[in-house]
Amino acid sequence: MSLRWWLSIMIALAGRLSAGSQAPTAATPVPTVTVPVNTGPVAPAAAPISSQQCYAGGATAVSVVSRQNASGHWLGDAWVERPAPPGRPLGALSLHLSHERRRCGDASTVVMHLKLEGPPSPVPPDYHLFGGLGYYKAHPERLSWLEAKKVCEDEGGHLVILNSQEEADIIKNLAASLGGVILVGVHDMFSDGKFVTVHGEPLETTGYANWKQNEPNGGKNENCVNIYASGLLNDLSCDKSKYAFVCEYPPL
Repeated sequence: MSLRWWLSIMIALAGRLSAGSQAPTAATPVPTVTVPVNTGPVAPAAAPISSQQCYAGGATAVSVVSRQNASGHWLGDAWVERPAPPGRPLGALSLHLSHERRRCGDASTVVMHLKLEGPPSPVPPDYHLFGGLGYYKAHPERLSWLEAKKVCEDEGGHLVILNSQEEADIIKNLAASLGGVILVGVHDMFSDGKFVTVHGEPLETTGYANWKQNEPNGGKNENCVNIYASGLLNDLSCDKSKYAFVCEYPPL
């Protein structure tokens, strides 16, 4: 995730032109509209977004409509909505719009390029961006998993969750600087052996589940998880074992 998020949309309206062509009628099929999006995650909107609607999804929503008016002119409308969690304003946005005409034989295409750009939202003190993946804050104080979880949430973040090998490499280095072991946002308190993140996502869907050999093995006595500087996961007590930890503040 870069320091600035941006969304780029290309809308192509194609028609056939010739020396003796007539203006298209209302029965003419709606031309193909293509919407390549250069950032993610992006969720297509089920219906056009309007100022009277609130998009409930967590990703950027894109809606494009192409139509023909009574005089035969093609009209294209695009809506982009980028939601932000409560308390995390998107900041000032800038809009760049351009268009061009392209011809190939008797075919003519109008391409409109819309680029929306804005800065990241403010982050809590002492959180630092690593590798463009997210904002992290190292806590050298030793707390139990439950105590550490509350500290992260009080700061507006959460105990770190690993979503890729790239992110694991960053957290491994932080673990090495914090004594070789840190707590991570994974547990199986709801159902023994079924590890989920602090957001309730199954561990196997997060993108990283690299356990130490013969782990997890704690049964009902070890329902929370730490990671070693080696990058291997281990289960431990949620309220007795005390280690350093890292809080994560995801970028928008």
